[in-house]
Amino acid sequence: MKTLRRLPLALTALAVVMTVGPQRAAAAENTVLERYTFSLAQSGMKDQSSGGEVRFRDRFFGNGTATSRLALLEESSSSDRTNRPMTLSLNVDRKVEEGEIVFALLVFRVEVVGRDLDGNVVFQREFPGFRFGDSASGQWYERMAGLPTNLAQLTVTYFGNYE
Repeated sequence: MKTLRRLPLALTALAVVMTVGPQRAAAAENTVLERYTFSLAQSGMKDQSSGGEVRFRDRFFGNGTATSRLALLEESSSSDRTNRPMTLSLNVDRKVEEGEIVFALLVFRVEVVGRDLDGNVVFQREFPGFRFGDSASGQWYERMAGLPTNLAQLTVTYFGNYE
């Protein structure tokens, strides 16, 4: 009789684990590892390129062992000097020396959102994630061309963690 009483308790515990497990995984995949936001334009520049360029380097990506670089540049191939499309380059890398012990870097996805001066989304793109294993070096790179000329704000968000 005791085993019959324990069976519902065991099934309840299993149901809780099965319910909480996927929620934890979903929460981990939505954890912001790093977010960068850059303002590019000034008022009065509503329909044309601001002429601004961004080059950024974070030596401690996600407060960890990797380095992040971002470059947002006007495309020089355009003949129109005031309405040149933008090119965005994203790079994350890590060099681990032999014998060095570091946590794995897990990035589940990368989200890039561009807004105009009114705050409207004019560009949005999501990339699949990448992984640098335990005590392993690695490099990830993405490049996007043809970003809108009326880009006033750019936000790049990396979702992931070190574990």
